[in-house]
Amino acid sequence: MNVPLSIVNGGEAAIVENQGDHVVVRSSVASPPGSTLSMKHGELSVQVKVRGCKRLTEDRLPFRIEGRLVSFTRSAREALFGNESAS
Repeated sequence: MNVPLSIVNGGEAAIVENQGDHVVVRSSVASPPGSTLSMKHGELSVQVKVRGCKRLTEDRLPFRIEGRLVSFTRSAREALFGNESAS
């Protein structure tokens, strides 16, 4: 899975894993545990409450952020993940 996102405060990200409300995001910027990472997928707002963040590599998206989707509706999930939203 690779759902591209743009970070509201600048930067880029991608959702690489999705299990219900829990997601793993690769990001160009760090986000500390407890914070809310605000992103956009086109016009769709995506917010992730951060559980953990660690730097893995020196590539374009070096940070691995684990967290859960905040206030995410079923229609938003379908728009973001399509048929994979059932996982």
